Amino acid sequence: MNTGEKLQDLNAYLDRGFSFIPTRGKALLNRKDTRDWVGEYSQRQPTGKEAEGWAEQFDYFALLSGRGLGMLDVDGKSKELRGLGQTACYSTQTPGHFRLAYTMSDPIPSQRISKTLELFGYGGTCWAMAPPSPLCEWRIPLSDIQPFPMEKLRPYLSAFTSPWPLWSYHGHDRDCIRQILGRQLEANQERNKALHTLGVLLLQEENEQSYMERILREKNAALRSPLRANEINVILHSLRRNRYDYAGCNAVKRSLPWMNCRRCLIPERRVKMTKEGRLLIAMDDLAEDPIAIVVFARILADDLDRPPYNISEIARRAKLTRDTTRERIQKLQDRGFLPVDSRTKPLAF
Repeated sequence: MNTGEKLQDLNAYLDRGFSFIPTRGKALLNRKDTRDWVGEYSQRQPTGKEAEGWAEQFDYFALLSGRGLGMLDVDGKSKELRGLGQTACYSTQTPGHFRLAYTMSDPIPSQRISKTLELFGYGGTCWAMAPPSPLCEWRIPLSDIQPFPMEKLRPYLSAFTSPWPLWSYHGHDRDCIRQILGRQLEANQERNKALHTLGVLLLQEENEQSYMERILREKNAALRSPLRANEINVILHSLRRNRYDYAGCNAVKRSLPWMNCRRCLIPERRVKMTKEGRLLIAMDDLAEDPIAIVVFARILADDLDRPPYNISEIARRAKLTRDTTRERIQKLQDRGFLPVDSRTKPLAF
């Protein structure tokens, strides 16, 4: 592809307010400078002169999501795409892999929606190879780009929509980190516990101490009612002093009951949940059916959570009828809280 053809795509991005950077294949120009490159051009567009110079020097380019642009990265069949309609779309060098582009007015954080579908939005994964890179080709032109279908995808997104200003951190696969970053923390105790837990989780994921502190300060500053300077300093001092504190799934759920653990993409973490953690998740998911929660609590308390289930004994201990108990056990199995047979584990954990 000649320089003029490359500039057609790059100028189209500039005209729509989108940002981009040059790359060498799948790697950025210099991985040591990744943060600087992405950080700078996530905040501003390249100039026309920069685009011309890059078109002459480089063949590969990456679009940066966040500046009014969102992308759905699709790797295979995905049920979440049903009924979304057409928008700008380009294929990549991987067979069966393509990306859908949308204009994005609301700041929605990057997140993995399913095994075959990932959203590139604000923060997290925010760059993706795109035309005019070799083997990237528009299937539906950029001129047909549509607004992000928030209403149709809302059921599949994490329960937060707040923007996160930092472009990257280690631990993208820990949904608990993303939930804390995206939540508007209100009450004093919630802010303190959530920020402390966030710091511990970031350190566990091998983020540097200084970078963890920067994230906590910026997250606090983004709150409607931020902690005072001396209060955030107390949390940071505690994290420095207890550098190797560990926050497991159960500790996080106890500290932050609103945490949605069922969205976690790491099954081996879910299976380590204690009975208390499992019950807390059930109380979230089955809030509309308190009788099912009672049955589940009774089953866990008496170590009766392995099939075959003794309906009569569970009903006697829960002080319910056998029919009611049988119905609730079936519901708990359908929702993944109890295994169907002795060879399977509960799906939720």
